[in-house]
Amino acid sequence: MLVATAAPAQSPATLSLELNKMERLDGACRAYLVIVNEGGVGLDSFDVDLVTFEPSGVIGSRFRVELAPVPSGRTVVKSFDFEGVDCNAIHRVLLNDVVHCAPLDRDQCLAAIELSTLSVEFFQ
Repeated sequence: MLVATAAPAQSPATLSLELNKMERLDGACRAYLVIVNEGGVGLDSFDVDLVTFEPSGVIGSRFRVELAPVPSGRTVVKSFDFEGVDCNAIHRVLLNDVVHCAPLDRDQCLAAIELSTLSVEFFQ
C-alpha cells in the first residue's frame, strides 16, 4: 500500500539581511536592506517586527515591515521608512520577530536568518 505524504517545505539555506544604509528624508529615516536568499524556497510573504533604540539605549519606536517577495537564489534590495524618526535618533535596530513568513513558518525563517550591517548595529 502506498501512502502519499506532503514533502515538508524546504527552508532557505541562509537568509542574509544586511542593514546597508540609512538616509534622512522629510519626517522619516529611510533604511535600505540587502536580502540574500541562498537557495531553498522563495518567500511570498516576509513580514518582520523591528524595534529602534536611541543612542541612550532607550527604546525608540516599533515598526512592522513587509519585505516580500524574496525569490529563491536571489539578492534583492528593499527600502522602508521609519516614519517620524530622525536617523540620528537610531543607534541600534532589533529584529524583534518574524511575524509572517510564507510558505515557511516563523521558526524556519528565524533559523535561516543571518544579520549584518554597514550602518547602525542590527541584531536579533
